[in-house]
Amino acid sequence: MPDVSVIVPVYNCREYLPRCIDSLVGQSIGTGRLEVVAVDDGSTDGSAGVLDEYAARHPGVVRVLREPNSGGPSRPRNLGIEHARGRYVFFCDADDWLGPEALERMVAMADRNDSDIVLGKIVGVGRSTPVSMFKIDRERTTLLDSTVYNSLAIFKLFRRDFLDRHKLRFDEDRRLGEDLLFAAHAYLHAEVISVVASHDCYHLVGRPDGTSITQEDSSRDPLALLPLIREPIDLMAAHVPPGELRDHLLTRHFRWDILAKLDDRYVASDSARRTALAESVAALCGEWLTPGVLDRLPPLDRLRVHCAREGLLDELAEILTATAGTASVRDGRAYAGLPYHGDPRFPDELFELRRLYLWRRLDELDWSGDRLRLRGHAYIEHLDPDGSEIELVLRDRETDETHVYPAESTGRDFTCEIDLPAAPGLWDVSVTSRVSGIERTGRLGADRDESRTGPPARVLPQGFTAHYYTTPYGNLTIDIGGRKVSPRPSVRLTRAARIGRRLQIEAALSISGQAPGEGTPLALLLVERATDETVRIPVTSGPSGLAAVLDPIPLASGTWDAYLWADLGGNGHRWRLPVSGVPLPAPATWRQGLRLRTARPYATNPHGNLSLKITSRSPLSLLRRAR
Repeated sequence: MPDVSVIVPVYNCREYLPRCIDSLVGQSIGTGRLEVVAVDDGSTDGSAGVLDEYAARHPGVVRVLREPNSGGPSRPRNLGIEHARGRYVFFCDADDWLGPEALERMVAMADRNDSDIVLGKIVGVGRSTPVSMFKIDRERTTLLDSTVYNSLAIFKLFRRDFLDRHKLRFDEDRRLGEDLLFAAHAYLHAEVISVVASHDCYHLVGRPDGTSITQEDSSRDPLALLPLIREPIDLMAAHVPPGELRDHLLTRHFRWDILAKLDDRYVASDSARRTALAESVAALCGEWLTPGVLDRLPPLDRLRVHCAREGLLDELAEILTATAGTASVRDGRAYAGLPYHGDPRFPDELFELRRLYLWRRLDELDWSGDRLRLRGHAYIEHLDPDGSEIELVLRDRETDETHVYPAESTGRDFTCEIDLPAAPGLWDVSVTSRVSGIERTGRLGADRDESRTGPPARVLPQGFTAHYYTTPYGNLTIDIGGRKVSPRPSVRLTRAARIGRRLQIEAALSISGQAPGEGTPLALLLVERATDETVRIPVTSGPSGLAAVLDPIPLASGTWDAYLWADLGGNGHRWRLPVSGVPLPAPATWRQGLRLRTARPYATNPHGNLSLKITSRSPLSLLRRAR
C-alpha cells in the first residue's frame, strides 16, 4: 500500500500536464511510496494520450481513470478518492506542480503528529496566494491559534480514513466553490492540523491564457459568487458556536469572500448593478456580521460594510478609488487617511486603525570597539515617521532585566551603538518606535539583510559574546557567556617539561582571535576516563601564554585526559589540549609508600590530545617481574 495517493483531475491540460506529472513521479519520497491517480474528465486536446504514456512509463505508479466530461473537478476528485490506496490523499490540479520534497515532508509531518490535514506551503506562479499561514512550520496548530482557515484551497494532504470517517466528498452539483466547501468541512472535523512552511510544496499556476474555470468571466462575477458563500458559512456555524472562534473564522469569509467583492468591479458597474452588489453584501452582513468580526476588520472593510448598509453607493466608489493618505492621530488613536473622515455620516470608529503593525528591518550588525552597532529601519504602518523616536531594547530571557538604548533616527532609519549589559545571559533584541503618542515594539532580526553574516564573536570583559538568530522566527539574540553559541577556540600545547615528578605544561588559547581577558577564570582539568573523577589545577597567565604545574601524587591509577577550562561569563567551557607535535617528557617514577608509581604523558590516537597514564605496582609485582 502506498503512503500517499495524489489525485489529479484532468481536463484539456495537455500543455501543462507533463510538468505536473514529472513533479509527482520525481518526488523525493520515491515511487515506491506514492501513486498518481489521474482522472481524465473527457479531455479533447490529447491529454488522455499524455496520461497513457506516463502510465506505460511508470506502471503501478501512474494509474489512469476515465469518465465522460462532468463539467467540473468535483466528480473526478471523488472518483480518485474511491480508487485511492494510500494512507494519505493529496489533491493536485493538472496545471500545477509540486516541489521536489513536498510529499516526503508532508507525510513525515503527518506521521509524527497523527495529523488529519497537513498544509504545504503554496506559492503563486503568475498569481497571488495566501501567505500568513506559511511563516513557520507548525507540528500541531488549531483554527483559533493560526490563520490556516484563510487557506480554503484543497491542495493539502488529508488522511484517507479521516475523509472516509466523516464522509468528506466534493459537491458534484457545484462548478465553483466546491473546494472551499470541502476544505471548510474538513477543517471543522480535524483533530490535528499541521503546516509545512519550510519548503515550497505547491506551485499554483495562473494560466496566462485564462482558460481555467476560475479565470472565466462567469467565475469572477461577484453577483454570482456572493450566494455561494452562504453554504460554507452555514456549515461552519453549525459546527462552531457563537464566540471567539466563530468570529475568527467569519472574519476570513467577510474579508476574502464577501467584502472583497466590492472592488474595482463594483466601481466599474452601473447604478443598478452597484445597488444589487451592495444589497447582497448588506444581507450577508445583517445575517452574520457580529461586533467581534467588525472589530477585526480594517478600516476599508468597515467602510465597505457601512456604505453597503446605508446605501452610500457613490461614496463607496470614491473610497475604493482613493489613495489612502497619512493617518491622523488624535488622543492616542490613529485614523486612516480615507475620504469622508469627519463627515457626520461616517462615524470616527469606522476609520480607526486598531492593529497598527511595526515594520522593522535589520540592515547591519557590527562591532564598534567593544560596542555593538545596529543599523536598520522601524516605523509604524500608516503613520508619518517624521519625528518618531526609536529605541533598541535588550531583555534578559531568564530574569526580564531590561536595558533601553535611544537610537539616532531620521524618519524610518535608525543607528544605535550599544554598551552591552554586564550580566551574562541570553539578551533578546527588540526595537520600539514611538510617534504622536502611539508606541509599538517588536523583536528585531526576522527581516534582515541576509548577505551580511554579522560580526564575529569576541571576548569582552563580561565574557564570550556572540549573536544568533532564533529558530523558527529568526529574531536576534545576543549571547553573553556562551549559553547558546559555543566558543570555538584555538587551543594547543606549546611546551611540556618534567621537573622531578611534576609535569610543567604551557599552552596557548585564543577565542575569535583574542586571548582570554585579564581576570578570566582558567584551569587545567584532569578527568579520569573510567570514573569521570575530575581534578582542577590552577593556571597562570603570562606573556608566554598559559602555564600549569601538575603533581601526579594525588591522582589515582588510570587514564587522565587533560582539558583547558575557561569561565567565559558565568558558563564554563572546556576543550581537549592538542599536543601538536610538542615533545613530551619521559615518564616520571617515584615510590609512594611500598608502591612504585609511574606517570606517563602521551598523545592519544588518532586525535593527538594530551593524556596522562598513571600506574601503580606493588612490591610483590615488582618481585615477580624481577624473577
